[in-house]
Amino acid sequence: MTAPLDVATDEMVAVAWCKAVITEAAATILPDVAAWSDTGFVQWSTVGGNVNIDTPLHTPVVTADCWAGKTDSDRPKWGQASALAAAVYRASIDQRAQVRSLQLPRGITVRLQSVWPLNHPRRINSDPARFARYSLDIAFAWTDA
Repeated sequence: MTAPLDVATDEMVAVAWCKAVITEAAATILPDVAAWSDTGFVQWSTVGGNVNIDTPLHTPVVTADCWAGKTDSDRPKWGQASALAAAVYRASIDQRAQVRSLQLPRGITVRLQSVWPLNHPRRINSDPARFARYSLDIAFAWTDA
């Protein structure tokens, strides 16, 4: 038996929220730096969360890795990565940025209940590609629409 393709995932929700309120440069896989060297990029990955057996409420913890880099330099763009991480942090605490309905790929709609940060952005050093990266964990509460 195969899994249905019309099911929302936590990472799909995180990416859609980011694209709705912060930047279009967001996905679960980091593309080639040439595609995002001017804007930076937010890479999302699920790292945990809670399961609620009594209600269909999803409450994942998703990491936002905020990247900045240049194709023609080996000097990390720490300021750009930090600013992008700060934008993710601010959007997660700004009630005006709390969209209530998200349209996902394949025509899936989810209802976003809340978004909140679990920590402040932290600098991640020693990237072998010399990209700058800040990381923070964001919690989501969402249901199928």
